[in-house]
Amino acid sequence: MKIIFIRDGLTARSISSGQFRYIAIAAAVGVLLLGAAAGWAAYLVTSQTQEQQWLSLARQDLSTQRQKTAETLDSARLQLNSLYSRMARLNAQVKRFDAISNSLISRAGLPRDAEFTPAGATHHDASGIGGPGNILGEAYDEPGFARDLELMIQELAQRENRLRFLSAYLPDQLSDPLYVTDMSNWPIARGWLSSQYGRRIDPFHGRVSWHRGIDFAGMLGDKIHAVAAGVVSQVVREKGYGVMIEIDHGGGLKTRYAHCQRSLVRLSERIAKGQAIALMGSTGRSTGPHVHFEVIKNDRRVNPNPYIKGGRFK
Repeated sequence: MKIIFIRDGLTARSISSGQFRYIAIAAAVGVLLLGAAAGWAAYLVTSQTQEQQWLSLARQDLSTQRQKTAETLDSARLQLNSLYSRMARLNAQVKRFDAISNSLISRAGLPRDAEFTPAGATHHDASGIGGPGNILGEAYDEPGFARDLELMIQELAQRENRLRFLSAYLPDQLSDPLYVTDMSNWPIARGWLSSQYGRRIDPFHGRVSWHRGIDFAGMLGDKIHAVAAGVVSQVVREKGYGVMIEIDHGGGLKTRYAHCQRSLVRLSERIAKGQAIALMGSTGRSTGPHVHFEVIKNDRRVNPNPYIKGGRFK
């Protein structure tokens, strides 16, 4: 069978059925190739879009994980700083205890380096402490901190034994003249009372606040006197108090003298009533030369007025 094509100009051309079949097959193959190419192009476009979406999600997840990691590190640093701060306060308490216990040991006629291990116990098992070593050091990568903490625990154990010993050995400590409280005078020989205990207008922010002591003003460098005999339990410099001295008078009674220019006494030193312990200054949160005087009874600040009715030292 033949197929006849007539072109313009009445020119005729015939194609056999076999030739037509080849042409049809070639056309079909061309169409299939074009379809496959179009499908492959669409697949590539779709695949690229999905990869971009996956990359975007991965970047978002990485950013989230990075933020969480940074927050975790910040939290760990804050916790570590808090632990260091607590250790510093604990160390200050240990030193104050040492000042008092050393005074009692001297009165008892015992050497300061005497062992205070309870009967029936060894030096290592006296207080029953334990636990894995250097856990904090490994967690925070701070081996020095873990070592300091371990030493602090050992020191506390030794001081616990010392306290038990002294409690049993010196039951009559309150009868010692050192611990007979005889407060009557102001902590100054000249000057004036500038701010009372209790409610007052704060000199810095102008709002009503509670004043936890009494202020005595005077001249820069005037002497500050101990209002009663005792033992120096603190000589520190703090942000609010400035240079501050604390004296333990026994029986749960302590006095504090703040904003000093400088101290004239040392930690654990025995102090007589009226002894000059510091020079008046304006350190810390202060508007001018004065001494901020506090009385502490059983670890609570109380009104100093009943203890200092005698006025200035003569």
